[in-house]
Amino acid sequence: MPKILIYGIDPAPVRTGWVLWNGQQPIQSGLDPNEEFLERLRIQQTPIPMYIEMIASYGMPVGKETFETVLWIGRYIEVWSILGYPWQLCYRLNIRTHHCHNSKAGDANVNRALRDKYGDKGTRKNPGPFFGVKKDMWAAIAVAAYATETKLVCSCRIREIIPVL
Repeated sequence: MPKILIYGIDPAPVRTGWVLWNGQQPIQSGLDPNEEFLERLRIQQTPIPMYIEMIASYGMPVGKETFETVLWIGRYIEVWSILGYPWQLCYRLNIRTHHCHNSKAGDANVNRALRDKYGDKGTRKNPGPFFGVKKDMWAAIAVAAYATETKLVCSCRIREIIPVL
């Protein structure tokens, strides 16, 4: 597998799960308050492609948290675009279907599929590739693994569409 490095992002209204993924395992990962993660993006000096989980509407009512998450997605994309770095939205349904071959798969199913493909968490004495991964970091890994496994092209750059003043 070629050497790559990408961001996988699982946004939420308060904290964002993220991973720097090399195509086989996390290099770094975290679950940061959104303002801190936004600052992490602002100071990024390497144009790493960013794949971010996007919310889709399936006809059911949504609440305040959904709209707040979409707002954070927009803020992350804005910062990345101002820097001129590539990004791509990834939809959860596509991610679940890719990893589990079933659109009704839940987070536990996706996490299990990732551990089956790349290795287990391990222990403190014998850590595996996912040692220390918890909560929304799993969803960020699912995004990154989906992007690399499907060779999803990360080509969106708002700067190419709208001049930044």
